[in-house]
Amino acid sequence: MTGAAGLVAPEVGIAIATANGGMRTYSGAAGAAVNAASQGIQIAFHGKDELDPAHIGNAFVTSYVTFGMGAVPNVLTNVGSSIASDMLAKPAMSATPPDRVAAATNAVTNMGTSTLGYYAGDIAGEQAGPLAGAIATEIANWISSVGQKRILPASNSTKEK
Repeated sequence: MTGAAGLVAPEVGIAIATANGGMRTYSGAAGAAVNAASQGIQIAFHGKDELDPAHIGNAFVTSYVTFGMGAVPNVLTNVGSSIASDMLAKPAMSATPPDRVAAATNAVTNMGTSTLGYYAGDIAGEQAGPLAGAIATEIANWISSVGQKRILPASNSTKEK
């Protein structure tokens, strides 16, 4: 069985990496890279404590899964992954999860930001689309997070050191 699994695993990895001519992997990597860079900027200039691996992983998975989908499936996948990240992944990783109101607010804003990112990527074209979409989504996320902090200041506090 170990031998069979060893034969299957490389083929699965290759199939995943080369899906849609490698564009799915490129899309996932672009989403994760832009998210990590965004968090780095927030750490450097805005007092964020540390990188959030759940957000980076979420950015990779949603960008990978939604590559080539239409706007509605793309947005619904992003909203679903936002809820899963906030309510399941963060508590499992011992990160400070948001309360339910903040998680719902994150889901609603992700609906808008992922729609913007989808159309920005669509306009940019197939090669530049994943990166342009990820950048547009992240910029919209920054803008929405400022609004969320003003509307829900208590539920968006950072972890104490």
